[in-house]
Amino acid sequence: MKTISVSNTINVPISGKPSAELISINGGDYSSVMPSLIPFITVKLAVKKGDELKIGSVVFYDKKDSDLVFVSPVCGVVEEIVYGKKRKIDHVIIKHNSKSEEEIKKPFSQEDIKSSSEKEIREAILKGGLWGAFREFPFNNVPKSDAVLPQSIYIAMDNDEPYYPEPKVYLQDNVDDFKFAIEVLNKLFQNVNIGVSDKNTDTKNILDGVYTHSIKGHYPANSPSKFLYVNKKDAKDNNSFSIDGQDVLKIGKLLKTGKYPTTKIITLAGSLLDNPSHLKVNEGASMSAILQNENIANSSRVIAGGVYKGRTSSATDSIGFGEYAVHILGGELKQD
Repeated sequence: MKTISVSNTINVPISGKPSAELISINGGDYSSVMPSLIPFITVKLAVKKGDELKIGSVVFYDKKDSDLVFVSPVCGVVEEIVYGKKRKIDHVIIKHNSKSEEEIKKPFSQEDIKSSSEKEIREAILKGGLWGAFREFPFNNVPKSDAVLPQSIYIAMDNDEPYYPEPKVYLQDNVDDFKFAIEVLNKLFQNVNIGVSDKNTDTKNILDGVYTHSIKGHYPANSPSKFLYVNKKDAKDNNSFSIDGQDVLKIGKLLKTGKYPTTKIITLAGSLLDNPSHLKVNEGASMSAILQNENIANSSRVIAGGVYKGRTSSATDSIGFGEYAVHILGGELKQD
């Protein structure tokens, strides 16, 4: 294990820290898949209004790279396709049904991972709809399906976005799946760099013997890009990949079971909330479902994806692929 120190960092105090309590949220009647959140791809829909979808059914893909697919996290029917400016596809809204049909892919055992080729593993991730979880430096784009893999991938467990999910929460009862995913990544990359904040003793204990770097410093020390910058030894390392810790866990679950992981852990944070906490939600859950237990004023700002890099959202929106936080800022709570 290597310790790296990052200078010139800042600690921005933001109130409304979520508790480590994990609350499961009823996802409501609708979920959304949002192509507009995926950077640098040309979206081509694989569905139309009225189509029935299974969990894992392809919803859209990159027109210039048809193997790069994104799938449905729920079983249901395409209720509406919402277009934004210049006919950009914002939302594919899926109405849930009572079925629980899934597209099952080939599951892998630990022995399968050891004996499988790089090509077989990357094809499993691609067909399972999780290749889009990878990001490629220096532009933070989704790598092409046939991209030559770099030597290194960077996983920063402690995201410096304020109040992203705590690893100790989403790793609870999932450590074996996470370690399984690391074995998968070790088949794809020569160097799997796993950074944990030096202040996060809980994650250090959970991942003892697994994490590779202890990182000292505040924002942006624990961002994957800063982790790469401080750790790299050669300019060639600038072509590395990165992935969020919770997406690592998803890959582990996908390959272990052959099923697309339909839920994720997000944080609901902000000083205006009665109970800032961690929530277990469906991928693509509506904001109305996420905020169902909170009394939010119309003047409040809903930020999806993080205070620093997130986007303005609303109660009629949804949490997107790769988004793991919802913050409520400004405004006042309604008075009874």
